[in-house]
Amino acid sequence: MLGCGLALVGWSIAGWAITPFQQYQLIELYPRQSNLVLSLNASAIYLGQGVGAGVGALVLLFGSLDSLGWVSALCAATGLVVLIPGTRLPEKETPNED
Repeated sequence: MLGCGLALVGWSIAGWAITPFQQYQLIELYPRQSNLVLSLNASAIYLGQGVGAGVGALVLLFGSLDSLGWVSALCAATGLVVLIPGTRLPEKETPNED
């Protein structure tokens, strides 16, 4: 029981500690559109939370509690498949010299 609690604390810290670094990276990549990219980033986070909760509810409605782990692993694997082609970073903006 204690090990599970410690694992959940570590997982929570790691999960929420990523967001400020991700936002910093977005501001570095797009300094002139920082408000836009940060709002899109927050919207994507909330969309992911909502979709995850919806999928979890559907799994529990039509499946079982045992299948929830398999479906979440499938979702994580799908996320990795989508992430791999998009790992190329866009070029930084250059100031417009008009």
